[in-house]
Amino acid sequence: MGFPWPLSSHKEETYHDRSPASDISAHQEPYVTEALLAPEDVRPYTDSNPRRQILLQRCINVILFLVILAESIALYRCKRHLLVRQTPVPDFINVERTWIPDQRFAHKYMFSDNNAFAEVYKGWETLFPSREAESGEGESPANFSSLSTAATGMIHVDDGHSYIKNPPYQSTLTLLGGSDAYMVTGIHQLHCLRIILSTYGVLRLGGTNDVDDAHLAHCFDYLRQGLMCSIDTSIEGNSTEYGEGWGSVHVCKDYSKIVKWIDHQTVGLEEVRTESQG
Repeated sequence: MGFPWPLSSHKEETYHDRSPASDISAHQEPYVTEALLAPEDVRPYTDSNPRRQILLQRCINVILFLVILAESIALYRCKRHLLVRQTPVPDFINVERTWIPDQRFAHKYMFSDNNAFAEVYKGWETLFPSREAESGEGESPANFSSLSTAATGMIHVDDGHSYIKNPPYQSTLTLLGGSDAYMVTGIHQLHCLRIILSTYGVLRLGGTNDVDDAHLAHCFDYLRQGLMCSIDTSIEGNSTEYGEGWGSVHVCKDYSKIVKWIDHQTVGLEEVRTESQG
Protein backbone atom coordinates (compact mmCIF):
# COMPACT_ATOMS: atom_id res chain seq x y z
CA MET A 1 0.00 0.00 0.00
CA GLY A 2 1.45 3.33 -0.96
CA PHE A 3 1.33 6.71 0.93
CA PRO A 4 -0.28 9.73 -0.71
CA TRP A 5 2.62 11.94 0.28
CA PRO A 6 6.26 11.56 -0.36
CA LEU A 7 8.37 10.18 2.39
CA SER A 8 11.23 12.34 3.53
CA SER A 9 14.51 10.80 4.23
CA HIS A 10 14.70 9.99 7.92
CA LYS A 11 17.48 8.47 9.89
CA GLU A 12 16.55 6.91 13.13
CA GLU A 13 18.62 8.11 16.07
CA THR A 14 19.69 5.74 18.69
CA TYR A 15 20.69 6.51 22.28
CA HIS A 16 24.31 6.14 21.43
CA ASP A 17 24.05 8.71 18.62
CA ARG A 18 23.06 11.57 21.08
CA SER A 19 25.59 13.53 23.09
CA PRO A 20 24.90 15.66 26.22
CA ALA A 21 25.84 18.82 24.35
CA SER A 22 23.11 18.27 21.80
CA ASP A 23 20.45 18.66 24.52
CA ILE A 24 21.54 22.21 25.40
CA SER A 25 19.40 24.76 23.66
CA ALA A 26 20.84 27.84 22.07
CA HIS A 27 19.47 30.24 24.67
CA GLN A 28 21.24 28.30 27.45
CA GLU A 29 24.67 28.52 25.96
CA PRO A 30 25.64 32.01 27.28
CA TYR A 31 24.86 31.01 30.87
CA VAL A 32 26.88 27.86 30.62
CA THR A 33 29.74 29.74 29.04
CA GLU A 34 29.70 32.37 31.80
CA ALA A 35 29.57 29.72 34.47
CA LEU A 36 32.55 27.95 32.99
CA LEU A 37 34.65 31.10 32.81
CA ALA A 38 37.10 31.88 35.57
CA PRO A 39 36.03 34.76 37.94
CA GLU A 40 38.73 37.07 36.61
CA ASP A 41 37.39 36.65 33.10
CA VAL A 42 33.98 38.11 34.09
CA ARG A 43 34.00 41.91 33.57
CA PRO A 44 31.31 44.37 34.79
CA TYR A 45 29.42 46.32 32.23
CA THR A 46 30.94 49.67 31.38
CA ASP A 47 29.66 52.38 29.15
CA SER A 48 32.19 52.88 26.41
CA ASN A 49 30.65 56.21 25.37
CA PRO A 50 32.84 59.00 26.88
CA ARG A 51 30.29 61.74 26.18
CA ARG A 52 27.65 59.87 28.12
CA GLN A 53 30.04 59.43 31.04
CA ILE A 54 30.86 63.15 31.09
CA LEU A 55 27.16 64.05 31.02
CA LEU A 56 26.43 61.66 33.88
CA GLN A 57 29.26 63.13 35.97
CA ARG A 58 27.98 66.66 35.36
CA CYS A 59 24.48 65.65 36.45
CA ILE A 60 25.88 64.19 39.66
CA ASN A 61 27.85 67.39 40.33
CA VAL A 62 24.75 69.54 39.80
CA ILE A 63 22.74 67.39 42.20
CA LEU A 64 25.47 67.58 44.85
CA PHE A 65 25.68 71.36 44.43
CA LEU A 66 21.93 71.74 44.88
CA VAL A 67 21.99 69.57 48.00
CA ILE A 68 24.84 71.60 49.53
CA LEU A 69 23.08 74.85 48.62
CA ALA A 70 19.85 73.68 50.24
CA GLU A 71 21.71 72.66 53.40
CA SER A 72 23.50 76.02 53.55
CA ILE A 73 20.24 77.95 53.21
CA ALA A 74 18.62 75.81 55.91
CA LEU A 75 21.58 76.38 58.25
CA TYR A 76 21.50 80.14 57.62
CA ARG A 77 17.78 80.31 58.37
CA CYS A 78 18.31 78.23 61.49
CA LYS A 79 21.00 80.62 62.72
CA ARG A 80 18.75 83.59 62.01
CA HIS A 81 15.97 81.90 63.94
CA LEU A 82 18.20 81.08 66.90
CA LEU A 83 20.03 84.43 66.64
CA VAL A 84 23.36 82.95 67.62
CA ARG A 85 25.92 85.73 68.04
CA GLN A 86 29.62 85.67 68.63
CA THR A 87 30.57 87.19 71.96
CA PRO A 88 33.66 87.29 74.19
CA VAL A 89 31.42 86.82 77.24
CA PRO A 90 31.14 83.20 78.47
CA ASP A 91 27.79 81.45 78.61
CA PHE A 92 26.76 81.62 82.26
CA ILE A 93 24.42 78.96 83.59
CA ASN A 94 20.89 79.69 84.78
CA VAL A 95 19.86 79.26 88.41
CA GLU A 96 16.56 79.42 90.27
CA ARG A 97 16.04 82.31 92.66
CA THR A 98 13.14 83.06 95.00
CA TRP A 99 12.51 86.78 95.10
CA ILE A 100 12.01 88.21 98.60
CA PRO A 101 12.57 91.76 99.92
CA ASP A 102 16.16 92.60 100.86
CA GLN A 103 16.53 95.58 103.20
CA ARG A 104 20.15 96.05 102.22
CA PHE A 105 18.93 97.58 98.98
CA ALA A 106 15.52 99.07 99.83
CA HIS A 107 13.15 99.57 102.77
CA LYS A 108 10.36 101.95 103.62
CA TYR A 109 12.51 104.10 105.93
CA MET A 110 15.34 104.63 103.45
CA PHE A 111 14.25 108.19 102.67
CA SER A 112 13.64 109.20 106.29
CA ASP A 113 17.12 110.65 106.85
CA ASN A 114 20.56 110.87 105.31
CA ASN A 115 22.03 108.03 107.37
CA ALA A 116 19.35 105.53 106.36
CA PHE A 117 19.75 106.49 102.73
CA ALA A 118 23.54 106.27 102.95
CA GLU A 119 23.32 102.72 104.31
CA VAL A 120 21.06 101.65 101.45
CA TYR A 121 23.32 103.28 98.91
CA LYS A 122 26.33 101.40 100.28
CA GLY A 123 24.38 98.21 99.77
CA TRP A 124 23.92 99.09 96.12
CA GLU A 125 27.67 99.60 95.76
CA THR A 126 28.24 95.93 96.59
CA LEU A 127 26.23 94.94 93.50
CA PHE A 128 28.87 96.31 91.16
CA PRO A 129 32.31 94.97 90.23
CA SER A 130 34.83 95.40 93.03
CA ARG A 131 36.68 98.35 91.47
CA GLU A 132 33.41 100.23 91.24
CA ALA A 133 32.55 99.50 94.86
CA GLU A 134 36.00 100.46 96.14
CA SER A 135 35.90 103.78 94.32
CA GLY A 136 32.54 104.69 95.89
CA GLU A 137 33.70 104.63 99.51
CA GLY A 138 33.22 107.84 101.45
CA GLU A 139 30.45 109.26 99.28
CA SER A 140 27.79 111.36 100.97
CA PRO A 141 24.17 112.11 100.03
CA ALA A 142 25.34 115.36 98.48
CA ASN A 143 27.22 113.56 95.72
CA PHE A 144 25.41 110.22 95.44
CA SER A 145 24.86 110.80 91.73
CA SER A 146 28.53 111.28 90.93
CA LEU A 147 30.29 108.69 88.79
CA SER A 148 33.18 106.74 90.22
CA THR A 149 36.61 106.65 88.63
CA ALA A 150 36.10 103.04 87.56
CA ALA A 151 33.99 102.38 84.50
CA THR A 152 30.83 100.56 85.53
CA GLY A 153 31.03 97.09 84.03
CA MET A 154 33.47 98.14 81.32
CA ILE A 155 35.73 95.34 80.09
CA HIS A 156 38.62 95.14 77.66
CA VAL A 157 38.02 93.09 74.51
CA ASP A 158 40.78 92.08 72.14
CA ASP A 159 39.74 92.85 68.56
CA GLY A 160 36.26 93.84 69.68
CA HIS A 161 35.03 94.69 66.20
CA SER A 162 35.23 91.02 65.27
CA TYR A 163 32.55 90.29 67.89
CA ILE A 164 30.32 93.35 67.67
CA LYS A 165 28.74 94.06 64.30
CA ASN A 166 27.46 97.47 65.34
CA PRO A 167 29.92 99.02 67.82
CA PRO A 168 29.02 102.25 69.68
CA TYR A 169 28.36 104.75 66.93
CA GLN A 170 29.02 108.02 68.77
CA SER A 171 32.55 107.20 69.89
CA THR A 172 34.78 104.17 70.09
CA LEU A 173 36.14 103.60 73.59
CA THR A 174 39.66 102.22 73.59
CA LEU A 175 42.25 101.62 76.26
CA LEU A 176 45.31 103.82 76.32
CA GLY A 177 47.25 100.74 75.19
CA GLY A 178 45.09 100.47 72.09
CA SER A 179 42.70 97.63 73.00
CA ASP A 180 38.92 97.96 72.68
CA ALA A 181 36.73 98.57 75.73
CA TYR A 182 33.01 97.88 75.98
CA MET A 183 30.39 98.04 78.71
CA VAL A 184 28.39 95.02 79.88
CA THR A 185 24.72 95.88 79.37
CA GLY A 186 23.42 94.45 82.66
CA ILE A 187 25.87 96.50 84.72
CA HIS A 188 24.97 99.57 82.67
CA GLN A 189 21.32 98.96 83.57
CA LEU A 190 22.16 98.75 87.28
CA HIS A 191 24.17 101.95 86.96
CA CYS A 192 21.13 103.69 85.47
CA LEU A 193 18.85 102.41 88.22
CA ARG A 194 21.30 103.65 90.84
CA ILE A 195 21.38 107.07 89.18
CA ILE A 196 17.58 107.24 89.44
CA LEU A 197 17.70 106.06 93.06
CA SER A 198 20.34 108.59 94.06
CA THR A 199 18.59 111.46 92.27
CA TYR A 200 15.26 110.70 93.93
CA GLY A 201 16.91 110.22 97.33
CA VAL A 202 18.80 113.50 97.16
CA LEU A 203 15.65 115.41 96.19
CA ARG A 204 13.59 113.73 98.94
CA LEU A 205 16.24 114.64 101.52
CA GLY A 206 16.36 118.28 100.43
CA GLY A 207 19.57 118.12 98.45
CA THR A 208 20.39 119.51 95.03
CA ASN A 209 20.19 117.31 91.96
CA ASP A 210 23.38 117.44 89.92
CA VAL A 211 22.33 114.92 87.25
CA ASP A 212 21.26 116.54 84.00
CA ASP A 213 17.88 115.75 82.52
CA ALA A 214 19.36 114.12 79.41
CA HIS A 215 21.17 111.55 81.55
CA LEU A 216 18.02 110.73 83.50
CA ALA A 217 15.97 110.48 80.31
CA HIS A 218 18.57 108.11 78.89
CA CYS A 219 18.36 105.91 81.99
CA PHE A 220 14.56 105.68 81.94
CA ASP A 221 14.44 104.68 78.28
CA TYR A 222 17.46 102.39 78.58
CA LEU A 223 15.83 100.48 81.43
CA ARG A 224 12.53 100.33 79.56
CA GLN A 225 14.15 98.71 76.55
CA GLY A 226 16.20 96.38 78.73
CA LEU A 227 13.12 95.09 80.55
CA MET A 228 11.22 94.60 77.30
CA CYS A 229 14.19 92.88 75.64
CA SER A 230 14.71 90.24 78.35
CA ILE A 231 11.21 90.23 79.80
CA ASP A 232 10.73 87.77 82.66
CA THR A 233 7.74 85.53 81.95
CA SER A 234 7.69 83.85 85.36
CA ILE A 235 4.25 83.48 86.96
CA GLU A 236 3.80 85.25 90.29
CA GLY A 237 1.03 85.96 92.77
CA ASN A 238 0.55 87.51 96.19
CA SER A 239 2.71 86.27 99.04
CA THR A 240 0.96 86.28 102.41
CA GLU A 241 4.33 86.86 104.07
CA TYR A 242 5.95 89.46 101.79
CA GLY A 243 3.16 90.97 99.72
CA GLU A 244 2.42 91.34 96.03
CA GLY A 245 4.91 89.78 93.60
CA TRP A 246 7.26 88.37 96.24
CA GLY A 247 7.93 84.70 96.98
CA SER A 248 7.87 83.47 93.38
CA VAL A 249 10.67 81.43 91.82
CA HIS A 250 12.48 82.94 88.82
CA VAL A 251 15.08 81.54 86.43
CA CYS A 252 18.08 83.89 86.56
CA LYS A 253 21.67 84.18 85.50
CA ASP A 254 24.15 83.51 88.28
CA TYR A 255 24.91 87.16 88.97
CA SER A 256 27.73 86.50 91.44
CA LYS A 257 29.67 84.56 88.81
CA ILE A 258 29.08 87.28 86.22
CA VAL A 259 30.46 89.94 88.57
CA LYS A 260 33.42 87.72 89.41
CA TRP A 261 34.20 87.36 85.70
CA ILE A 262 33.86 91.13 85.18
CA ASP A 263 36.24 91.72 88.08
CA HIS A 264 38.95 90.01 86.04
CA GLN A 265 38.08 91.97 82.89
CA THR A 266 37.06 95.43 84.11
CA VAL A 267 38.98 98.59 83.35
CA GLY A 268 38.95 102.04 84.91
CA LEU A 269 37.85 105.27 83.32
CA GLU A 270 41.40 106.53 83.71
CA GLU A 271 42.48 103.80 81.29
CA VAL A 272 39.89 104.70 78.66
CA ARG A 273 39.98 107.29 75.94
CA THR A 274 37.64 108.16 73.09
CA GLU A 275 38.55 108.72 69.46
CA SER A 276 38.23 112.45 70.02
CA GLN A 277 41.14 112.25 72.46
CA GLY A 278 43.36 110.75 69.80
